[in-house]
Amino acid sequence: GMGGGGLAIYACDAISLNDVEIRDADGVGVAIERSRRVHLRRVSVNRTKGHGVRISNCDGVTIEDASITEARGYGIGVQSGAQLTRNLKISNTSIVRSAGDGIDIKGQREDGAPLVVLDNLRLANNGKSKSAALDLRGHVSVSNVSIKLNPGSTGLRFRMGTDIGTHRKTNGWAGYGTAENVRIDSGSPAGVGSVSQSGRVTLNGCSVSGPVKNKVHV
Repeated sequence: GMGGGGLAIYACDAISLNDVEIRDADGVGVAIERSRRVHLRRVSVNRTKGHGVRISNCDGVTIEDASITEARGYGIGVQSGAQLTRNLKISNTSIVRSAGDGIDIKGQREDGAPLVVLDNLRLANNGKSKSAALDLRGHVSVSNVSIKLNPGSTGLRFRMGTDIGTHRKTNGWAGYGTAENVRIDSGSPAGVGSVSQSGRVTLNGCSVSGPVKNKVHV
């Protein structure tokens, strides 16, 4: 379930929230489930015991000008359920010091427009060893992103999931998207700067600086 936390948006249509601050939530900071046309602007989420933001089974969620700091789970987690989350856009947002991935997306491979668009993001010091700033499954477009890594972590990961649920059986969770102007700074010896394990992925104008194990791994 959605668990305890700061703000829950469930089965809503056409809702807009501006200038919201959530601190020290006992679970997820903002949980959005089974909703359409949700617009969050200038939302600040700090020190949650769960994910900063959790999204599942939604269509048309927009998050912009947000700040997420010190979530004990993912900064933003997008989960696949009975219905696939579509038309998600996250822009002008910073995610700092989450215990897990900065953004973790569990989606599907699909032709046509990306299901998720990530633009103008800043991610810093998210996760530990084997975590990623951006851990992406499905059709995702990434652009204009600045990433600073923790030691042993990954900057950008397009990958196939290990789950064997409904989506993997029908259409797969393979990496299937584009990344443009993504800048990754390892800061100190780290894991992998940029990863593409499977699917059709295009990298354009991306850079990795600092000592890393692999700059691009396929």
